[in-house]
Amino acid sequence: MIAKRPFGRTGWDVTEISLGCGTHVEDWNAEEERNFSNTVHHALDMGMNFFDTADSYNTEEWLGKALGASRSDVLVSTKVGKFAQGTGHALSYAIPEHVLLCCDASLGRLKTDVIDLYICHLDPPDDVDVFLEAFSRLKQQGKIRHFGASTNKLDVLKAMNRDGDCAACQLDYNMLDRQPEADIFPYCRENGIATIIRRPLDKGILSGRLTADQTFTDWVRKRWNQGAEREAYQRKIAQVEELKDLETPERTLVQAAIQFVLANSDVSCTIPGASRPDRLDDYIGALQTSLSAQDQALIDRVSAPRAF
Repeated sequence: MIAKRPFGRTGWDVTEISLGCGTHVEDWNAEEERNFSNTVHHALDMGMNFFDTADSYNTEEWLGKALGASRSDVLVSTKVGKFAQGTGHALSYAIPEHVLLCCDASLGRLKTDVIDLYICHLDPPDDVDVFLEAFSRLKQQGKIRHFGASTNKLDVLKAMNRDGDCAACQLDYNMLDRQPEADIFPYCRENGIATIIRRPLDKGILSGRLTADQTFTDWVRKRWNQGAEREAYQRKIAQVEELKDLETPERTLVQAAIQFVLANSDVSCTIPGASRPDRLDDYIGALQTSLSAQDQALIDRVSAPRAF
């Protein structure tokens, strides 16, 4: 059974491991949709009650179809701000009506009457006021319950929480990226803002299956193939080689990475992505053991010390 944690000041209790519906898929075809649907159904069978997607992902529509009658039993989060960005035709989001239109479209794709958590996907938005005005109107209309920010920048989060209404922050946090311990987490704790941890495996790096000479073709990671991004990637691969000492007969490196995130009491939930159902089994296996003091000391040697 997956434990639940309080989700900021919303009054919700969310499964500490939930499903992130972003994916590295290169070809959005019928087979990938079947894999995704099977993954959603497996997550439901496991008791997961929080699903995160975005209007710039094909999975937003797929999630609406996959949830079906289970929609009323779960919480759905989607993001706004990058629709059609990949085709070079993104909206300017210069007026609240752009956000309102995107929300109506997301409601249709998700086959729902209300979005539980609506997140600004731009980091930062060109005009915070546009989003805050739109979110306020959408709450009044009953189309969203709460709104949040997708950012690792404290100043952006503070701007989105200007009126004390920002319910959640979705951010990167993992064994190789620990900056939130110094700034975002303390602010969220003090202001009752839930934290949704994306990329607990750092886009697959912490799976331990990638190599220093690997070439990427998917839209998410292909920028790692050259320049400064390539150098940063190779540095991380070297760190992962040290972290492989966390693997035991009872625990994979993936599970150790999930355990690290969940060991932080400032974390509300983490949303690792899964391209197929069996990936979820590996994630849930993290709940069977926990990091020891020796494990944490190893992580601290490889990355920055904890600040919580």
